[in-house]
Amino acid sequence: MFCEPLIDWKSTPRGVWNQFVTLLILLMWFGIADRGFGQTSIDIVQVPSDVEKSSTTDQYFEVDNDHSSLIFAVSHAGLSYTYGRFEKCSGQILLTEDLEDAYFRFAIDVASINTNNQLRDDHLRGPEFLDAKTFSKIKFNSTSVKRQSATKNYLVIGTMSMHGVERQIEMPVTMIGIGKGPMGKTRGGFVTKFTIQRSDFGISSMQKVIGDQIAVTFSFEAILKDSPPENFKRFIEKK
Repeated sequence: MFCEPLIDWKSTPRGVWNQFVTLLILLMWFGIADRGFGQTSIDIVQVPSDVEKSSTTDQYFEVDNDHSSLIFAVSHAGLSYTYGRFEKCSGQILLTEDLEDAYFRFAIDVASINTNNQLRDDHLRGPEFLDAKTFSKIKFNSTSVKRQSATKNYLVIGTMSMHGVERQIEMPVTMIGIGKGPMGKTRGGFVTKFTIQRSDFGISSMQKVIGDQIAVTFSFEAILKDSPPENFKRFIEKK
């Protein structure tokens, strides 16, 4: 009968059942990952009720590399996505009440790229791609910060410098929350997703195999400091 089940789950060995569940989870995961590639908007994160609200006074943060993840994805031969990450980054964030003087700054160590393949990583560090010896840092400096209504969503506009080329980009940033870390320090958590075209930065090798669009996800924690250091204050004054 057509209405009879195709599989008798009661008589199915546990191992087969476990393999089916694993396969189902993987299919769901790849479906989610595929829909997320190249996504320029970010999901609204549900903040736990015990996370502190952002203060209205000026707040200066320094990015904690140990609790930050900068991940990128690029199409490979139109068949799949290759994912990689940069292992080392630093940055400073200044949030102000009216956001007129708010500021985001990041520096990424190009040589810290990791795609889980030594030969490929060496190729990407070389002159055909990122040219890490000549251009050791990828930098971002904001020029304006806007809040979306009364939410914790910010539109950060600024200049990205990569491979010796500067381009203006937009980063939709969500502040996940502010709270105490395990060691008692106050931390802010942020996340952003955006896309860039590598050809815009003079990196156009192997475009028949490697996609031009790079999808970036950057989740970062930053430690709240009492006040900005003097060199940061002077930097802001020169903006």
